[in-house]
Amino acid sequence: MLKLLAVVVVVLACGCSATITRVDPKWDGISDPVCGTSYAPVAVDAIVSGGGLGLAWAASEDKTSSMDGTRAVILLGAALAVLFGISGIAGEESVHSCRTAKTAWKTTSAALAAKAAADEKRAQVTAPAAQAVPRGWFCSSSPTVRGASLCARDRSECERARGAAMGGVPDLEACTLLEIAWCFERDRCAPTEAACTAQRAASAAQTCAEAQ
Repeated sequence: MLKLLAVVVVVLACGCSATITRVDPKWDGISDPVCGTSYAPVAVDAIVSGGGLGLAWAASEDKTSSMDGTRAVILLGAALAVLFGISGIAGEESVHSCRTAKTAWKTTSAALAAKAAADEKRAQVTAPAAQAVPRGWFCSSSPTVRGASLCARDRSECERARGAAMGGVPDLEACTLLEIAWCFERDRCAPTEAACTAQRAASAAQTCAEAQ
């Protein structure tokens, strides 16, 4: 009988918490740790341990059984209480360590994702913008002098040219933005085809062409 009880104790000695997967000691802290997070095996160990104590107490109060039988039941109950109690304590530590590791992993993953997003946003902000192709012309012309006009891509450049030309044509109007201009020799432009033709005739240059 005692041998049978010893076998039962050995079989049950490992406790339910022995099935809990513990955190790998070589865990890198970056990947999701593979381990057990359920306290169910710990709870079962606690119940069995408490049952063992109850069994031992009940056997000690039993006055009808033989001395040997009573002693065997008390030993079995005590063994169950101690072994499953130890198993439950170890299991609780394993689950706690696992949950702590998973919380750390989630925090690290969130931090890495936030850093990656911030780096991508920073790269987009600091990336050199594509140089825009100039559009439109800033032009100035005289309302009284035929053909007296000029155009430039930039307003400041137009105003400088206007200021230099006002010595001869004092009524050149302020530079205004136009969608197109008429040009010859590539960089000599006027706001209208007629003004461009007049300037071209004075310089015997090529035909005026529309420029955007």
